[in-house]
Amino acid sequence: MIRRAPAIAFIALYLGILGYGIVAHMFSMGTGSHVGMYYIVWDMFCGWSGFEQRHHLIAEGESGQFYDITTGPWGDVRPYGPLERLHYDTYAMHTPRIAQNILKQTAHEPITKVYMIEEYWAKKYNLPDAYWAATHQEPKDPKRYYSTRMTLTNDCQKWVTYPTWLHKQQYVFYMDNPKLQMLAKNSRQFLRPNSVYQANQFVPIGTLPSASLDTGAIQPASFEMITE
Repeated sequence: MIRRAPAIAFIALYLGILGYGIVAHMFSMGTGSHVGMYYIVWDMFCGWSGFEQRHHLIAEGESGQFYDITTGPWGDVRPYGPLERLHYDTYAMHTPRIAQNILKQTAHEPITKVYMIEEYWAKKYNLPDAYWAATHQEPKDPKRYYSTRMTLTNDCQKWVTYPTWLHKQQYVFYMDNPKLQMLAKNSRQFLRPNSVYQANQFVPIGTLPSASLDTGAIQPASFEMITE
């Protein structure tokens, strides 16, 4: 019995951790609280979007000037290929800390707000030009969509969060389809829905100036790196 004790303890610990991960995933409870949750939360068959996503951090100074602080003064951090570190944070859980670290390491005018802007375009446009020309009759002209995902205070604390652009499209599609609304009313929920799908979470976007990132109204960051 003594020799079996370590094996029994290991099995009990393994099943306990696995059960905790299933319950956490089922009730959306602390699934991103720690990096170790990735190994126990059941997300092996999550859906993949047909849109490519990028994040942009825009700081607003007291003078009214906007600065692109997506890239820190140390340059790009590309851990697993050409994609920058910021874009791996799909759910924007670490955006406040990333923005705070960039502002902390730079000298700049007083900042009043920081915006996290999502950029989307269809993944089919990622095809190389030669493959595109061979498989499509239409010109390669990707349409890019920008949406405010989060607004931070001057000390990079969450002030306002918005649903992702994809979730907003789902909501618009639902509101424009009476059949889906009827099915939703006549259906019974089995699990608690994620709060991002609740209608009261979809608020108007109006915190960012109407000028997009492509117009030049948002200037690149001209901060000086602090060496002290």
